[in-house]
Amino acid sequence: MKSDIFFEACKEIYWQENNEEAKTCEDFNLFSILNKERDETHTHSPFIYELLSPQGRHHQKDRFLALFFEKVLDKRYSEYKVTRITREDSFIINDERRRADFMISGIKQNGEKFCFPIEMKIDAGEQSDQIERYYNKAREKVGAGGEANVYFLTLDGREATTAGSTAQYTPISFEEHIYNWLVACIETSREIPHLFYTINQYFYLIKKITGRADKKIMNIQALIAQSSENMEAAIAIQKAIKPARVEKLKEVFKKIELHIQNNSFVLAHGIKKIEATYEDKAEDYYKHHYENRRNKVYPCIAFQLSQKDGYIISYRIEIETNLYHGISVYECTDDKAAQIPAPEKIKFYLQSCGITLMKPPYWPYWEYLYDDNYNNTFDFKNTPAGAYLRLFDKEQEEHLLDCIYAQIDSMIEALYNKVNK
Repeated sequence: MKSDIFFEACKEIYWQENNEEAKTCEDFNLFSILNKERDETHTHSPFIYELLSPQGRHHQKDRFLALFFEKVLDKRYSEYKVTRITREDSFIINDERRRADFMISGIKQNGEKFCFPIEMKIDAGEQSDQIERYYNKAREKVGAGGEANVYFLTLDGREATTAGSTAQYTPISFEEHIYNWLVACIETSREIPHLFYTINQYFYLIKKITGRADKKIMNIQALIAQSSENMEAAIAIQKAIKPARVEKLKEVFKKIELHIQNNSFVLAHGIKKIEATYEDKAEDYYKHHYENRRNKVYPCIAFQLSQKDGYIISYRIEIETNLYHGISVYECTDDKAAQIPAPEKIKFYLQSCGITLMKPPYWPYWEYLYDDNYNNTFDFKNTPAGAYLRLFDKEQEEHLLDCIYAQIDSMIEALYNKVNK
């Protein structure tokens, strides 16, 4: 099968399965509607904790906890007496405050203590020595004879990079372990309709973000397996995806940069560009992503709005996972401007200008850039979907860029007027 025929066959599978999904309405999901699909703090952590807790509003006591031991931890629940389950429990390690996403602890059947910290990562990176430190804390809690183990929960069950040489930990995944646990929870809840449908909502979300049982993927996989020509075409496509995403990132930033430089307000007030890293950092941004490393590369553009006490107050657009913009502070050294955490005197000045400060040290104020529905952000990092995917359609890209330009123009003018009173 020639490559063009292969492409047409893939497209046909895609559209057929889209029509099937329209019939089942699986995409009609509260988490997706509220744009909370990958939110660890406000979606996954509270939902999983609610199911785990014997005091949860599901009123099923420890039914789901017992299934969790069996399907996720691979342990017999009858051999463990759980006395405490916590979410984001705070503890001190080497004078630093840390929070494990979940901590399950208690007494084993043989009288020894056990402690199982569970650390969840969907988009966030690992902190320095995180798994090793959590293991050492768990070991401290249970003593020499107790059982301590850290469970590292990611979408695909990847290995941790911060376990060191002594930490005992187990990689677990949403794709397999949480998926199988939810299947068991749903099965045991069939006689309670509201509970059954609520867990199903989260189950469909997990299917979506992991690509589990995606019929499109399964059918295309079968198509690839039909011939060596199909496999060759698929390999060529796979190799082209990363470069295509790199070029799209550069293209979007270049168009944004040109728009800002030609903006009448920017021209009239002499607002100058002070940094643009997207050309140099786009390749490294996706290199970090495809190698499952924490993103420490942030493609950006920045423009000077004002100077105060030797610091530059700038308007900056950046990508970490999603595209966002806001205020950033620069310091000039050796004729170069370098982004720095906002000094206290600059924070105080920004507050006096009527700007509500936010927590990130490098971003005193920021907002996401949204699509035309003002509901979806542009996720450049993860599997292409939603607003980001629409950027690959030329007509939609122009429309979406116009929406981005409007948000940019509004923020630049508002921030400039506030910091130059």
